Amino acid sequence: MRSVTKLVRSMPAVALVVSLLISVLVIALRSAGYLESLELAAYDWAVRLLPKIATADSRIVLIG
Repeated sequence: MRSVTKLVRSMPAVALVVSLLISVLVIALRSAGYLESLELAAYDWAVRLLPKIATADSRIVLIG
């Protein structure tokens, strides 16, 4: 019994339990759709950081 108590109080065991709980929480929130607005905002921000695509010069005309 003492070894179980010692294991529960060890830092790696606590870190493992906390990381599993947070992972389950994030997965549950994402599955329920609560994180969609944050995901879309992050995607919009990332797209805005991309370099601007050069537009065609209006002086160039294709004749075909």
